[in-house]
Amino acid sequence: MERPKKFYIELHSLARSLENNPQLNSYHREDVVKNLFVGNLGSEVTHEELRRLFEAYGQVVQVHIIVDRDTGLPRGFAFVEMTNDAEAEKAIRALNGNILRDRTLDVDYARPRPERPAA
Repeated sequence: MERPKKFYIELHSLARSLENNPQLNSYHREDVVKNLFVGNLGSEVTHEELRRLFEAYGQVVQVHIIVDRDTGLPRGFAFVEMTNDAEAEKAIRALNGNILRDRTLDVDYARPRPERPAA
């Protein structure tokens, strides 16, 4: 289901105002210590399920499940942002190789996206 354009614009405006006003927003993106890659996810895994799984090891800022642009279906991996380096390390040690919904998780630090040449 696609969200109405007005909703998107209002949500985007709210996010911008929070970014630009530190009094309204105690969380600053540059304070995020670690971005974790979570691979080999089944298509049925939810944001809430991943959040609960990682919150057992520390504070989770954001969970982003990657979806295919054309189909909207999950691509089998996600990124989890955690605010504390030690907690991120603990999550990696505990969850990498563990089973979630009959799949072995691949959890590690996210690497920067490689540069692509302009077309």
